[in-house]
Amino acid sequence: MDFNKRHNTSRTFKDVFDSFVKRQQDPDAYKKGKLVNAWKDIVGSTIAKRTTKIYVRDKTLIVHLESSVMKNELHFLREAILEKINTMIGEGIIEKIIFK
Repeated sequence: MDFNKRHNTSRTFKDVFDSFVKRQQDPDAYKKGKLVNAWKDIVGSTIAKRTTKIYVRDKTLIVHLESSVMKNELHFLREAILEKINTMIGEGIIEKIIFK
């Protein structure tokens, strides 16, 4: 490869990143990871501290909690949490939430 040749193929970081994301098996993987990292911002620190495991499978957010009482409380807030997720992360990434 001749490193002295200049190629006029400059691309923006956004173009490169979008191309990378499209090549992944799950094009929403970045947003799903962003959701997991934003869990504390979505539900607050009290609930986040009681969350033992959180992950996304297909379009379902699965949240493991150490408190059965909190699990029951969050069950009633499921729609509000889903709405907040859709506002922060984007529509269609999560369609269902399961608390375990």
